[in-house]
Amino acid sequence: MKILSALVIFALFVSKPHPSLHGYEGLDTKQTNIVDLVNELSQESRRDLMRTLNEADDEELSELPGIESAKATIIIQARPLKHLNELMLLPGFGEKTVRRIILQADLSARGREQRDPRSPIAE
Repeated sequence: MKILSALVIFALFVSKPHPSLHGYEGLDTKQTNIVDLVNELSQESRRDLMRTLNEADDEELSELPGIESAKATIIIQARPLKHLNELMLLPGFGEKTVRRIILQADLSARGREQRDPRSPIAE
């Protein structure tokens, strides 16, 4: 009986969706890792990156790491993107490319914080 109870509890635990997926239950492990990375970004960084993805032209998008003209066109055609995780669903966008884009957004935000004299980091 104890073994059966343990199996039921284990099955319930394993079947729970990742808490941060918010409608992305069909994502695989690599995509779930991206969800975690996105969740670590500040609200401002997420907002800035989403603005870039949804409003930038082909040339501006090509400045993002791993984005050449063809991938920029794919992003433009997929607009409007509602969440950064949607990048993983676009053809040609793997974990490596999406991770690089998100990490650059995070580094850019940290750089702005260090240059901003109002930022506690700059003190």
